[in-house]
Amino acid sequence: MAHWLACVCADCVPVVEVACLLVFVANGSDVAVGGTLLLISVSVFTYYTLWTLLMPFVDEDHALHSYFPPREYAIKIPVALLLVGLTGVFTFLASVMIRSGKKKQKTN
Repeated sequence: MAHWLACVCADCVPVVEVACLLVFVANGSDVAVGGTLLLISVSVFTYYTLWTLLMPFVDEDHALHSYFPPREYAIKIPVALLLVGLTGVFTFLASVMIRSGKKKQKTN
């Protein structure tokens, strides 16, 4: 549900346009999904930060190392995710460009 709010002030000059804001009111399921996504991202960030910044200073025979994969994966996993994400973005862009080219050819 969207509500329109007009920004109105008493000192506005008539020449200046009045700005409008679009404010979205979130329902319960949006809040639950947002909270879940926030919790997941904070957990992943904390785990990755501990893995990459704290674990190199902990002795190799310490029990904490059993909770983390080898350090080489701290680079390999983000690079792989970046490649998959960029491939998806560029595939989407290419498909949009191909479709728009076909539409232009049909109209001519």
